Amino acid sequence: MFVSATDIDCGYNWSYDGDMNTPVNMRPNFDIRNRSSSRTYRLANIKYELRGNIHWFDNRSIMGRELKPGSIEFINGGIAALPRVSSLQECLDMRITLRTQDNKEFVAHGPGQQQSKLDHRMTQLRLWLNKHSVKMD
Repeated sequence: MFVSATDIDCGYNWSYDGDMNTPVNMRPNFDIRNRSSSRTYRLANIKYELRGNIHWFDNRSIMGRELKPGSIEFINGGIAALPRVSSLQECLDMRITLRTQDNKEFVAHGPGQQQSKLDHRMTQLRLWLNKHSVKMD
């Protein structure tokens, strides 16, 4: 349970068309890291929540994309623009969750958002364990 909770780390930033005063077609760019040494994940969809309410599900943009063990994926482009979003402030208030095809969810961390303290401590513990463990090769 501990390992699967810390396998995927996902960050994102926002892209948009137009200038900063009148942005249109706002969409995230993802930086997804699979820290697992043996598990391949296959992505399914993206859930967008705005101020605690579900805003939209994107079921097409990342469907079927594989995250191989130890890989880093930068997904820039190909993500659908968010409907019914009119300002960058709404984007900053957005919470984004990625779901895999085996129904695991991973919360992405964007600009102005911090990892929860529990997630941060679990990640630090995992990195410490990886550094100090004995390899059985």
